[in-house]
Amino acid sequence: MNEEHLNQRLQKLESDIKELKAKKKDGWDKLQILLTVLIPAAITLVGILISDSVKDSELEVAKIKAKVSQAGVIHDFLDPLTDKKNEE
Repeated sequence: MNEEHLNQRLQKLESDIKELKAKKKDGWDKLQILLTVLIPAAITLVGILISDSVKDSELEVAKIKAKVSQAGVIHDFLDPLTDKKNEE
């Protein structure tokens, strides 16, 4: 390659760089940047909401199980107290 050809390529590359630097960001570029931030935030928020919902459901199930267990204990204690055979 000769020197003139190399200078032409260099000038072309320099002009391409100037064009890229001068190019303004359009709406799609700004949207892409915004979505890059918002999508992980939205996924995190949904994860937190689902986790809280599952935790609340598990707590309600535990409360119901405790009440059923208490009812069983009360039933076991009341049976001997109310049995007619024990009164005799």
